[in-house]
Amino acid sequence: MTVRAEKSAFNIREKLSELDYGRVPTEKMPAGSIIQTAHFQTESEFTYSNTTFTSGYKMKFTPRFASSKILLSIWATTYMHTGSGNAGHDFQIVRTFGATNQNTGNQDIIQRQSWMNYLNRGHYTADFYPDMSVETYDFPHTTEQITYEFQGRKYGGDSNNFAWRTGYQTLNNNSADSYIKGPGFVWTIREVRG
Repeated sequence: MTVRAEKSAFNIREKLSELDYGRVPTEKMPAGSIIQTAHFQTESEFTYSNTTFTSGYKMKFTPRFASSKILLSIWATTYMHTGSGNAGHDFQIVRTFGATNQNTGNQDIIQRQSWMNYLNRGHYTADFYPDMSVETYDFPHTTEQITYEFQGRKYGGDSNNFAWRTGYQTLNNNSADSYIKGPGFVWTIREVRG
């Protein structure tokens, strides 16, 4: 015996018009949808001159859903010099939970990178300005406020290596081209529906 189930036809435009304010509520967004975005940019540079990881930039973000994944995207101009030591983008991105999360020791490392744009002084003995581009996901499983922190140090934590910089601008304020200056550190965080 064959059983057939039929579903009555519906007009998608009519269904969408029934929603409040003519848009889909975030609770009904399908997996993979971007729920919210936060953005930070600065023209200020930061120098990583310590052998231990030092905080350069922080962003606070509060996910709407515990099942979401968080996409972290960073782009920065940088400056490295290899005349007196090796150089490389040696950094980590850490996550701390809670609104009062200053130095509580409950940080989780989201990503750590040591060899990005590494330059050995035996082959390169000059100043270099490579862009730094980082993209990674985090799965915090919370709707609590999170502080994400970008930290850097001298390459390999070695005091003999060069202190590199993020957000470095190669133009000075006296340059006729100073009007083309812009943000040297750009950080975007997106919540992606899980």
